[in-house]
Amino acid sequence: MIIITSNLLTNSFNPAYNDSIITFHSTLTGTTLAEISVVPSGNTFTVYPYNNEFRYNFKDLVKTMINPNGFADSIIPNLNGSLYIIDDNSLQLVFQPSITTYTETSGDTVSLNYKFLKSAEQLIGYKRKIDNDNSVRILLPTVNNQDYNLTYHEGYPKDFAIAGINSGDTYYFKNTNSGAVTQTFTGTTNEVKRIYLSDGSTNLTIVDELSISSNINNIELWVNGVFNSNIRVKKLESQCGVLLKWFNQNGGYSYWLFEKFYKESLKTKDLDDINGSWDNLQNVTFITNSLGKMANKALQLSSSYDQQEKEYLLDLMKSPKVEMYIHNNPFNQFLEGDFIGVKVSDGSTSFENKSQKNKIKITVELPPENTITY
Repeated sequence: MIIITSNLLTNSFNPAYNDSIITFHSTLTGTTLAEISVVPSGNTFTVYPYNNEFRYNFKDLVKTMINPNGFADSIIPNLNGSLYIIDDNSLQLVFQPSITTYTETSGDTVSLNYKFLKSAEQLIGYKRKIDNDNSVRILLPTVNNQDYNLTYHEGYPKDFAIAGINSGDTYYFKNTNSGAVTQTFTGTTNEVKRIYLSDGSTNLTIVDELSISSNINNIELWVNGVFNSNIRVKKLESQCGVLLKWFNQNGGYSYWLFEKFYKESLKTKDLDDINGSWDNLQNVTFITNSLGKMANKALQLSSSYDQQEKEYLLDLMKSPKVEMYIHNNPFNQFLEGDFIGVKVSDGSTSFENKSQKNKIKITVELPPENTITY
């Protein structure tokens, strides 16, 4: 018999980018090794005991399996009426290892089942979230897996993701400000649900169905007839600006509209030089000639934020993938190629918890400029 002495979470999601260590031992006398086989990867690993106890960390394997697309967002929303919910199978992983321990003559096997989110957790606050864990969670910053904040910039793409709604589950949203309630949806898959507030131009989305107004809207999520969580949606009227999108630490995608006024810089660098003509001075017209230039453009962006938006926005500076929207004006249809990859090279903010308005400044490096070279 195999006994798991230290296990992962079995009734909820595990964060893929934290350690995922299990310890176990076998009641078989004379156990010499264990083999761990993993579905769906098909990998098998051999583990040896120390003081009759086995220990294994699934982190590196889970990171590889859950991120084959390099944090890219493969969904281009095509919203039609109330069809604003899209399944995304890239944000979570069902992980099914089996463990077999061996003696010289026999063996024991146990099969395990874990779920992972494409996320990372921090020591501070994590235990509090686990103590108040919901099997259904929204992939936004939270301290308790129940209360969330979301700022929606009208006229630009925006979505949030929900994990844990399985096939056959029913769910709906309610705006406690207006009393408006959506239709009741039924999950058809176990995949993460992406809830689109907008694809940039389409208005017939959850925003209209819930009568989300230009203030603070408290949106409740109800699953299988039971209250699950609150989403505090702050809607801002349409304006021009620079929209960034990034993969957040909670395992979903975030968006933020920075101010329309920014500072632009261009940095160039010589690739190399070649010698000029080798001749008498009276015949020489140049001494060296450049092989070409490297050119990089950067934007210095800024934005104000309040205390409730802090964790959502500051997550940008830790993201492994950041993109910039090609439109600086609102109400453009979201099409493939509308986001281009950028790099956040520098960022700073000073946060005062007594202030209602704080300022963040970041530098975004654009893709290298195409230049003429030899």
